[in-house]
Amino acid sequence: ISNNNFLKDLFCIYIPNEEAAIARFILAYQAIEYYMAEMCDIKIQEIISDYKDGKLSKNDYFERVKDIGGERQQIHYIFEGIKREHPSVNNFKDDCLSLFAAINYDRKKVDVPDLFYDFRNLLVHDYRKIMSNKELVCQAIQSFELLVVYICNNIDILNTRLRIKQM
Repeated sequence: ISNNNFLKDLFCIYIPNEEAAIARFILAYQAIEYYMAEMCDIKIQEIISDYKDGKLSKNDYFERVKDIGGERQQIHYIFEGIKREHPSVNNFKDDCLSLFAAINYDRKKVDVPDLFYDFRNLLVHDYRKIMSNKELVCQAIQSFELLVVYICNNIDILNTRLRIKQM
């Protein structure tokens, strides 16, 4: 985090000075938005490289480019860049599932990237559904923040970019 001024300011200035859990979530999610843009650029370069090298047909090229645009898929790309056997990943999953159970939010997918996306959707689009579970929401947001810090400290954007340049 300290190597990126945007992330450093976000986590050292803005988030620590914010008391409201929902505002902290919005700020922490900005780091995810940053990595989604980075990963999207990387995936586009991979697809172009594969197409130029004849590894993709024109139809497959268009299909893969189309798939990059979805936020759920972009979050999956981020999670490809980290190890999932970490307490922050497990704690977030447990806290999300507890919150979802409390509001009867049945999820068929319990993979962490999908939970991450669904949690984001609840907070951004359906906050009214979770307002009566403030304690669970705050706990899930705290776990979310710790997971975002873990992602920021462990995602390997630089090596992914270097790997693509070597293709």
